[in-house]
Amino acid sequence: MDIHKPKAARSIREFAIEIGTITVGILIALALEAAVEGLHDHDLVEHARADLRYELSANREALQKTVTQEKAAAVALDALARYGTDRLAGKPARSSPDVTLDVSFRPMNTAAWESTQATQALVHMPYPEAQALARAYAGSTIFNGFESDAIRHWYDLAALPDMASASDADFKAALHEIRLNQAYTASIVQSGSGLIGLYDKALAQLK
Repeated sequence: MDIHKPKAARSIREFAIEIGTITVGILIALALEAAVEGLHDHDLVEHARADLRYELSANREALQKTVTQEKAAAVALDALARYGTDRLAGKPARSSPDVTLDVSFRPMNTAAWESTQATQALVHMPYPEAQALARAYAGSTIFNGFESDAIRHWYDLAALPDMASASDADFKAALHEIRLNQAYTASIVQSGSGLIGLYDKALAQLK
């Protein structure tokens, strides 16, 4: 096997050509590496956007149902509160204790958001897009906190005896739970309505 030793440059011109060839080769390699990395980052962001669009759309749909149910529950709770206030005051009842309270708690999902942060796809998104997403998911966290607290009080209310047959002492305790649930229902409706707006802004940025 013949091994040829590299020949030394015999002139400044040859040396310059060799250095130029090496430099061009390095620049091409760096450009190719940057192109591959850019393509990877683009794919990463597009996959993240698809997941975020799906998650935010599903959250929005579930949230709209929750807000609608909570508004109906607020009307029922108001009727119960009026009945209790009138009964304890010895006045004729302005409403009936026979009301329907139908509420489903639907926590907002955040898996796509957490994945976007973990894979660092978020750092490759334009600032307005990242800001809209951050606000939407911060709102999701606040809303989930309200729901988590409300569930416990809702179960306490559901465990109370029948309103029509309860004693005045039992009804006084029940009225306290009713008013707590009124406060949580109002918070969920208010925060949920605002969150729908944040979801709409985030989805608009993702298009």
